[in-house]
Amino acid sequence: MITEGDVLTLKPRDYCYGSEPVTFKVTFVPKGANLPGLEWVQLHGMMLHPDGSPWQEKAFLVRVQAVRENPGIRLEPDVRETGMLDG
Repeated sequence: MITEGDVLTLKPRDYCYGSEPVTFKVTFVPKGANLPGLEWVQLHGMMLHPDGSPWQEKAFLVRVQAVRENPGIRLEPDVRETGMLDG
């Protein structure tokens, strides 16, 4: 389902206490996070500015269905190094 390095953009309803859309690069996926039947999963990630540059590390309680409906963007290694996203 989700792995470290994926970039997710979530709507406010798709993560706990969300008040605006958020984009973050997953930095840690807890063991068991990909088990079927889960409704929510806690992911750790680096929040990103609109230009793709890193902002701050944070834990997110994410609605699993949102990840299934909108899978993460896999970044190529050279893009990860620069911190830039390709639109």
